Amino acid sequence: MKSLMAIGALIGGVVQLVSYLIAKSRFKSMVAVDGVILQSKLDDSHDTKGKRSYQANVVYKYVFEGKEYTYNNPVLRSFQLAPNHEYEYEIVGKYKVGQNVKLRLNPNRPHQSYLEIAPLSKMSTVVLIIGTCVSISYLVLVGWANYQ
Repeated sequence: MKSLMAIGALIGGVVQLVSYLIAKSRFKSMVAVDGVILQSKLDDSHDTKGKRSYQANVVYKYVFEGKEYTYNNPVLRSFQLAPNHEYEYEIVGKYKVGQNVKLRLNPNRPHQSYLEIAPLSKMSTVVLIIGTCVSISYLVLVGWANYQ
């Protein structure tokens, strides 16, 4: 059972890292265009379990191939084991109404665009490193013990 947990932690860490690297690569390959911030505020709500959650609500507009678009999802996010809730505050603080910005979009889906990619949270990075080290150590020790 412990071996399965160690393997699960290792797989979770690898999935998180690969997910982030794919999202980062995807973001870099998108077309850059100019835009302007229309709204920037922090939405305060409760999730299905009653836990309070915050989400940056940044609305911006841009023109691509002569057509104007408005979008409100400023961040391309990847899977994270431990998301950074402080990041939502940072986004709202970074983007002010009337501010000119560079954004990235997929030319095949110009209605979807992003101002930035969410970094791996510090906690996710710690979980990834420690979880991977502990999992590998445990699996090596179990394998060594079974070999003896």
